[in-house]
Amino acid sequence: MITTYKFMSSTWRFITIIIIYSVANADNIRIFPLQNYTQSVDKWINPKSPTYDTPLISTKKQNHRFDKFKNQYFYIESTSKSPWNGNYIKQILSATGESSLLSLEQQQIKKFTKSEIYGENFRLYPASFMANLTLNMDINRLASISYAANYRAIAVKNLMGRILPSEEPVFYNYKKVGEGYPFDNLQQSVIWVGTPLYVLIKTKDKSWSLVQTPDFTTWVKSDEIALTDNIFIKNWESSAIKSIGAIIKTTSIIDSNGIFRFNAYIGSVFPSTKGQILIPVADVNGNAVIKTALVNTNNIADMPLKLTPHNLSIIISNLIGRTYGWGNMYNYNDCSAELKSLFTPFGIYLDRDSYLQINAGKIVDLSKESAKNRKQYLLNNGHPMVTLIRIPGHIVLYLGNFANPNSPKHEQIAMSYQSVWGLHSLDNSYRAVIGGSVFLPLLDIYPEDLNLASFYDEKAKTIFQLSYLDE
Repeated sequence: MITTYKFMSSTWRFITIIIIYSVANADNIRIFPLQNYTQSVDKWINPKSPTYDTPLISTKKQNHRFDKFKNQYFYIESTSKSPWNGNYIKQILSATGESSLLSLEQQQIKKFTKSEIYGENFRLYPASFMANLTLNMDINRLASISYAANYRAIAVKNLMGRILPSEEPVFYNYKKVGEGYPFDNLQQSVIWVGTPLYVLIKTKDKSWSLVQTPDFTTWVKSDEIALTDNIFIKNWESSAIKSIGAIIKTTSIIDSNGIFRFNAYIGSVFPSTKGQILIPVADVNGNAVIKTALVNTNNIADMPLKLTPHNLSIIISNLIGRTYGWGNMYNYNDCSAELKSLFTPFGIYLDRDSYLQINAGKIVDLSKESAKNRKQYLLNNGHPMVTLIRIPGHIVLYLGNFANPNSPKHEQIAMSYQSVWGLHSLDNSYRAVIGGSVFLPLLDIYPEDLNLASFYDEKAKTIFQLSYLDE
């Protein structure tokens, strides 16, 4: 919106309008009018449907996926990718060449050292910023470390995983479309409380730890994790074998002594027993001990929760409308974190990154197809509520086909659920910001802005893949 001011001279009025227009365009940001599309869960997942409580995936396939989930987080087996599996950690430590931990960390340092990086004050960081970080990391130690069981650990707070050990945000040039807030390039992901870890090294000042999670390698604050021993792990995993509870509504966790411990977010999981969950707490020596906490039964579900439209709608209703969080910034979700959180209660493991999540089911690659063919294939062959759609840097959940709310002809369109920052223009000169988790139709043309690129556009979207979670 342009504000007008009255000046003595029409020339000054013209100059003022030009200045305001330039400032407005400097951010390359517009706001998408989401109010044109209902965000009611019942509109897109109909509670009156005869299949509302019908499973979307067979019990056999869901249990198979749940076994993979447990193997990732709880069980120590020879093939497990749990950080508590010594064989898995030894495999990571034995990597050579560009895949070695040392090389991967060196690549990150090189990338940020050679780039123009900005702080939240829009000013360039001095060269000393990366120099001091690099010195504190002392990563050459990664070339000689070996596995030690006493470096197994667990998250006792919700951790912000960072690509480099710093809480300072790092932005690229905010004047470029798709850069600046909220894209802190050091923010990798959140690691929920109760996630098993393995500590690889610590910074020189001991304040940060490079850890292996079930999904990736990242830097976390050292005082937010606790070391585990064999007794802790045995008790934690034996309880998980009996029952695992998944948080389905964000809730405060207060232990049996009445002490607030943390907020548990949707997608976090804990061993559960007799209406309680087990939670990890650090003792005065930084070692993990197990406490118990009560959780309202409306906020937690025994895993695996049956994957039905009804149960999916319950969790979506607790997620929708939350602010977009790049890399889980502020404990919000980006596109892949949203789907990971959504499907966790059903025992369906999804990787953290969108380009990996597509591997969770049977893939159909339509990247070489025209926009028309992509759209028609999805409308004809999409499996409602269990089909993931991947485009470059983004992933969404297909909900089904519905009448186009913008067309009097009511032709069929695909409806999606997603957490999205925004839609980009055809010439990539601006973003129409949505900034949260929403229901959004996948349209050829958005009447609110005819310059926005179609989700199907083969020129704008060089990748277009489907993944069927039920296959």
